[in-house]
Amino acid sequence: EMLNVFPTVAEMATQVIPIGLQDNSSGIVCAKYGATGMGWLHDHGLNKHGAQPSDFRNPVNVGRAGIFRRFRKYALKNLNLTQPDNPNQITFSILSSKDKDRRFDFVNQIDAVQRSLPSTVVKGVALWEQTDWLSQIQIALNSLVFVSIGGGGTSPAFFLPRGAILILYGKEYEKFDWDLWNNIGDIRVHWMATPSMENDTEILVNLIKQEVQNFALVQGLRK
Repeated sequence: EMLNVFPTVAEMATQVIPIGLQDNSSGIVCAKYGATGMGWLHDHGLNKHGAQPSDFRNPVNVGRAGIFRRFRKYALKNLNLTQPDNPNQITFSILSSKDKDRRFDFVNQIDAVQRSLPSTVVKGVALWEQTDWLSQIQIALNSLVFVSIGGGGTSPAFFLPRGAILILYGKEYEKFDWDLWNNIGDIRVHWMATPSMENDTEILVNLIKQEVQNFALVQGLRK
């Protein structure tokens, strides 16, 4: 639907299959109907997700921020969605992984942010388990700040408004889908560590407060 394609059968492929390189083989793929994936808009290409420093050696998305923004615009048009004028919600993507060491409810962090910014809407939403994809996008469109464990639960952040703040948590050195988020261009991305997250709550609160002020300042300058 997002790509204006409505398949009855969908398959995902992560293998690179050369076509037409063998003797007596055709360079043509025949199908009555077909759609292929995001290709060079992929989050990390053939590299690994970003669990180790060695995973960061070969970025594939450098310089593609403009392409990401055009694809976002195209997808929103297909979904008949528009960007709200004043996004102001702070969203925590909670319980976004089945892995116990990556599954967090952010209860203490949400409470601390809410107490520090009492006039701001702060929500913890189980996007990955309890929310359909269209609702996830709408939540992202209304979010000024989006906090998540790196990985699948972060995917709605692709639709964050221009200038929004994305804060991603991971284990030491872990930056899942780093290649996409580090090169997305028009949102401000920060990485924090889960091993120290309970001790770093004050840092998180101060970071969010500062970035909210920065967002307001930039928006004022644009007007």
